[in-house]
Amino acid sequence: MQPLMSAGLLMFRDVKEVERIKIPPAVTIMIGLAVPIIVILLYLLVPV
Repeated sequence: MQPLMSAGLLMFRDVKEVERIKIPPAVTIMIGLAVPIIVILLYLLVPV
């Protein structure tokens, strides 16, 4: 569960940075969806 928790923290921090940079909402949503999916895929593919 540790990678998933850290992914959530990273996503939360990225959202704050995105708000500061003023990226369009659609891009923010895509990043918000892509980051956890990539992390989960890596977590499943890479043996611990």
